[in-house]
Amino acid sequence: VVWKTTDPDVATVENGVVTFVEAGTCQIIASTLYGGYSATCEVTVTSDPTPLQEVYAMTTALNLKQEEYTVESWGPYAEAYANAAKVLAVQNPKQRDINAASQALWDAYNNLEKYIKIQNVLITYNGNDTITHVTQGVGLAANYTNSSVALGYRILPSNATWASVSWSSSNSSVA
Repeated sequence: VVWKTTDPDVATVENGVVTFVEAGTCQIIASTLYGGYSATCEVTVTSDPTPLQEVYAMTTALNLKQEEYTVESWGPYAEAYANAAKVLAVQNPKQRDINAASQALWDAYNNLEKYIKIQNVLITYNGNDTITHVTQGVGLAANYTNSSVALGYRILPSNATWASVSWSSSNSSVA
């Protein structure tokens, strides 16, 4: 008897032992060497979408909102979420596609970075918060032109998400 498969990407056969490779359908054919007899058996290999369904359901149930996360971390998450939905919409998708989509969604979810809104910015002088202004004393005989002070800032909360601080003066003739 000679064994063969119509699709080795779905299942292989050797000496009558069928090994499942990937989701899909194929025929396993047993043929005699003499007499021209053969028999065919249809084999359907189904994938297991459970890992992807679980991650997808968990992230869906969390009702995550884009505005609560940084743009840099939300983009990959949204892409992985959309791809997971596409894979789940396919009838009997390839297991490797299920596994890859599940891992990508899990990784993207774990890499989400919360956007923490700035609540306040304070100007500091000599390491202390200023209230409304900074005063720089200049001696009577000293020239105050080109005199300077080093100001700093403090963001509240300290773990807020921010990219930069820009400085400006309300009176350009003074500072």
